[in-house]
Amino acid sequence: MPLTLQKGFWAGSAGGATDPYFASVVLLLGSAGSGGTFSDLSDAGTTISKLDSPVWSSSEAKFGTQSILFDGSNDALSFPDSTTDLDEDFTFECWFNPDSWSSAKGQNIYTKTVTYTGLGVNGNDAVGATDLLYGHGGTGSAWSLIPAGTSGTAPPDDQWQWVAITYDASETEVTLFWGQSGTATEVGSESVDVADPSTTNYLACSRGTSRFFGGYMQEIRVTQGVCRYKSGDTVAVPTTIFPRS
Repeated sequence: MPLTLQKGFWAGSAGGATDPYFASVVLLLGSAGSGGTFSDLSDAGTTISKLDSPVWSSSEAKFGTQSILFDGSNDALSFPDSTTDLDEDFTFECWFNPDSWSSAKGQNIYTKTVTYTGLGVNGNDAVGATDLLYGHGGTGSAWSLIPAGTSGTAPPDDQWQWVAITYDASETEVTLFWGQSGTATEVGSESVDVADPSTTNYLACSRGTSRFFGGYMQEIRVTQGVCRYKSGDTVAVPTTIFPRS
C-alpha cells in the first residue's frame, strides 16, 4: 500500500482500530469527559492544565457525546514544553467548531511560540487576510505564514471542521490541511526550518494571554516524531474518533 494512502487511512480509522503511530502520540483528548477535568488518553499521560474555565459540553459533538467548550475570552488548555520538540517531525490535528471566527479575528487553535520561534494554527487578522485559516512557523529570526499571501480557507462559523498542521523535518516543510468531509484541502505548504522554543504548548489561545478561541474542540491529537501528512499526500478527513491504541 502506498505510504500516502496508508496515512490517509489511519487518519480516518475507527476508534477500535490500531494506530501504527500510537506510541508517538503525546496528547489525545477525545469526545467525552467530565466537567472541567481533562485527561490525556495517550500512553504518554501528559499533564493538561486549565486557564480559567473550559469545560466538557454536551451542546455540540462531531463524534461521541461531548466536546470542549472555550468561551473566547480567557478559556484555554496547556501542556508542558517537554511534551513536544518542534525540531523533529510533528503533527497537530483536531476538530473545531468556531462561534465567531468571521468576526473575532486572529483566534488561535494551537500554539507553541515565542518571538519568531515555534509553530501554530490560527486566524490571521492582517489587512486583506481576515477570516482565513493560517499556520505559522518560526525559524528563530522570522515568521513564515502557511500559506504565504492572502489566499486560503475561511472556516465557517457553527460548523465542525478538521485541521492539521505538520512539520517534515527532513524537508524543513510545514503543511496545513483543512476539511469537513472527503479529501482534505492542502491549504498551503512552505519551506520553514522550524526552531523549537522552550515554552508551553497552548490550545485555544496564543501564549496564554491573547487571541482566545471561542467555540468547541474535540479529538485533539499531537504526534511527536511523526509527520503523518506531507505536502502532496492525498489525505482523508477523519470519519470517526482517533484510535485509542
